[in-house]
Amino acid sequence: MRKVALLLLVFGGLLFGGQSILLEAYQDAVIAPGAENIDTTILKLEFSLDTTCQILVASGGAQKRGIGYLLLDGDTVRNSIRYNVDANMMPLDQVFIHLTNEGEHTILLKFRTLNELGQCQYGRLQALIFLPDSASGVLELPPVLPPFLPSAVISRGPYVSAPGASAVVDASGRVMENVLSEGRVSISNLPAGTYFAKDEERTVVKIVKVD
Repeated sequence: MRKVALLLLVFGGLLFGGQSILLEAYQDAVIAPGAENIDTTILKLEFSLDTTCQILVASGGAQKRGIGYLLLDGDTVRNSIRYNVDANMMPLDQVFIHLTNEGEHTILLKFRTLNELGQCQYGRLQALIFLPDSASGVLELPPVLPPFLPSAVISRGPYVSAPGASAVVDASGRVMENVLSEGRVSISNLPAGTYFAKDEERTVVKIVKVD
């Protein structure tokens, strides 16, 4: 049932004729603190909204002897906690939808070791922000609104946070001018396409703007 609901929300965004922003972060290295009860931030996404938006968040990866979970603006996302007390790697896959108010926002993928053998790898964190042409739209809320699973309402956001980035390039490697200022990428100045906010050595955040 949840997969059907997600498809309806995405389709609803297309019906309103809006755009979407996809933020992605990945972790390839093995994180193995080697001690009990070590809490580590695996991945982090930061962004700003100038009005209320609907976001769809997906995370993934693998873990053993630990607890993986998501934080949205400092609060643990309900039903996102994944326990694994076994020696075998288990998936961290999870998806949730949230109606998010204007302002600064942070999504974290966290991992806490249960003992010295706790390990996490192949982390993935993605956030799809729905950006319609106007803030108006249809909003139908259920009689009882469950946490982190509201009905669809979508709007626009001005920028994406990319701390440490020194340049923004498109998929061909061309540097985009006048879009990066003080660690923020201005979405309104970018045409539809795929972009990478980078420092000198790596990609800080990948941005996909969709018509």
